[in-house]
Amino acid sequence: MLSSWSWQGKPLPAIPYDNYDDAIQRRITWAALHERSRAAMDEAAVAAARIPVERITAPVLLIGGGRDEIWPSLPMAEAVAATMREKNANARVEVLNFPDAGHGICNTGGRLERFDPVQTDPAIEARANAEAFARTVDFLRETLGASTP
Repeated sequence: MLSSWSWQGKPLPAIPYDNYDDAIQRRITWAALHERSRAAMDEAAVAAARIPVERITAPVLLIGGGRDEIWPSLPMAEAVAATMREKNANARVEVLNFPDAGHGICNTGGRLERFDPVQTDPAIEARANAEAFARTVDFLRETLGASTP
């Protein structure tokens, strides 16, 4: 199994996907494959692969699309925010929820048809991308103390 993440040159624990062909052949979505693979793992493996977000002390902006079928970005963003708030009432964490956006949220404009079977409305994606970009810039200004040009 390959991990997508590493620390100091060593792969971090990850949850391996159980059958890529199901998603490649579009029998299920990549997001469903992720959830199925996670459910099949024992709790120790899931715990080892979990990122300890409750230890984050920096401000965090999370962005999720409700129609993301590559990764469950919106539920995961909401779960991260909830965990951070539960462990630290003063945590600065914000979730941008774009219920009609797909995986292309914050994309550079390219389409992801090869992997993302959900055909979201390009106008909705464009509005979500513009709002996410503007909010990200504002968030960085607010949290880094930068002045507005």
